[in-house]
Amino acid sequence: MKKLVLKNDGFAVVYGLAVLFIASISGVSIMYISQKDRSSASDYSKVRSAASAARAALDAFEGQCSSQPQDVLEILKKYNQNSSNKWLLGNAQDASSEQRIKSWNSKDAPSFSACIMKFDSTNYLVQVQGIGYGGVGGKKKAVGLYKLRGIGSSASWVQRDAIHLAGEGRYFDVRINVNGNVYFGADVHFNSGAIGSVINGDFKTGATDKESVFDVPVTINGNAFFQTPLRVKGTFGISIYGNSGFEKKVTIGPDLKLYGAAFVNDKISEPDPGKFDMNNNLFMHSGIQSQIEKKVKSASPAPINNDGKIDIASRLGMNTGKEPHLEAGIDHIPSNKIMKFSSLGFNNFTATQLQTKYNEAASKNQLWNDFLVIRVDTEANMSPNSSSTFDGKVIWIVDSKINCNGYWYKCGPTSNTLVYVRSGGCVDGLGSAHFFRGYVYVEGNGEMKYNWSTGNTFRGAIHQVSDKSQFQMNSGKELNITYDESVLNEIIATGVIRYPKGMSGGLVLQDTKIRPELLSIYY
Repeated sequence: MKKLVLKNDGFAVVYGLAVLFIASISGVSIMYISQKDRSSASDYSKVRSAASAARAALDAFEGQCSSQPQDVLEILKKYNQNSSNKWLLGNAQDASSEQRIKSWNSKDAPSFSACIMKFDSTNYLVQVQGIGYGGVGGKKKAVGLYKLRGIGSSASWVQRDAIHLAGEGRYFDVRINVNGNVYFGADVHFNSGAIGSVINGDFKTGATDKESVFDVPVTINGNAFFQTPLRVKGTFGISIYGNSGFEKKVTIGPDLKLYGAAFVNDKISEPDPGKFDMNNNLFMHSGIQSQIEKKVKSASPAPINNDGKIDIASRLGMNTGKEPHLEAGIDHIPSNKIMKFSSLGFNNFTATQLQTKYNEAASKNQLWNDFLVIRVDTEANMSPNSSSTFDGKVIWIVDSKINCNGYWYKCGPTSNTLVYVRSGGCVDGLGSAHFFRGYVYVEGNGEMKYNWSTGNTFRGAIHQVSDKSQFQMNSGKELNITYDESVLNEIIATGVIRYPKGMSGGLVLQDTKIRPELLSIYY
């Protein structure tokens, strides 16, 4: 057998084939890698194009808020009714289907759309998703959280009570000058210190059997509805410049000076000398008391008796029974937005300290809808230093006690203060000689004692919504309070104070445009 011998020319052939094989493999690899790089670059371009379009969708929503606020408002209303009506950038009729818009007029142009993901109609917060489509493929989303300014709620029921006490109004022993309505869920007693009080609004008591007592003259420049028995003492009576109604027995020493129609369903005490002085206005009685003419003077036409039980509430444009009230709660506020008073380091604190804390919280994004939220978890004291002014917005959740003693801080003209006293909480001596802009809300068995000084001005309202809450206004000087709906609306926007169920109205524009404030964005 011959031995196999490898010749040089054979080696060259084999070597050449090997080189050709390696070159072929390398070529294929290079071609594959090159193709992969081109594919990756194309994918990246698609993603980048889609991401830009997604951000453009949010910009388009912001633009629609400015240029087409009514369309945005109507879409929000439809979304509240049915969340499938979520698509923006069109009108309300198209809200159930995606409105896709091209970035420019070209076949391969990127496009985008925008839809509502969530909407908080109490705090006017909306989460909007922008969807971007790359011109030659690719899809990307961007989500923005906005605070919508320029919209509000048109309530079917509006609380215009400057003073609203669900229980009895005992006692008023200082003069009150009120611009707004006054309501008591039970009886009320105006002591001698309240002489000359003026109520520029409607007045109403509860439907209890305990007498409301006026020891001194009080003027009511509005309608007055007494559902309790009424006793008027002294030498000068009540003056009422609107229509008046009396459901139960009336006992009057001095004359009642009435400058509008009067409607009476019960007896007028005869032994007492006082009369209904009608000043040439209508007097109408249910007829349960004969010879009523003896208790009436200057009526025009002559007193009408034996008319049967009168629907006094309808005659006065009021409601019988109790009045509804605003509600409160803080469950929706994140715990990291509520500061404990015990952790603030305040001792006999001033407006300057409070303003510093407000500014600090604002810089750290610790405010809740522009309000500093403080829970009074331990006894707090206010300083008698009243030279500084608080210009921020604050919610006091009073679970313990605030000792004020008539030294509440001075409020700036655009500030807002909610004093929310819960069961077990107390404010002792709320008042000052300065400007107060805010809202006092007391629930449960919370306690509020007032102590105002000469020169005070209060814009907002006082509402004690539980008949178990403790009320006292027999110290200090006269209170000058004006109901201010804008104060309450600012606080209602935080969700801490809200309308009773079934009484909040629809969304309305409160400005010429909707102004979306971008709070956060993520891709």
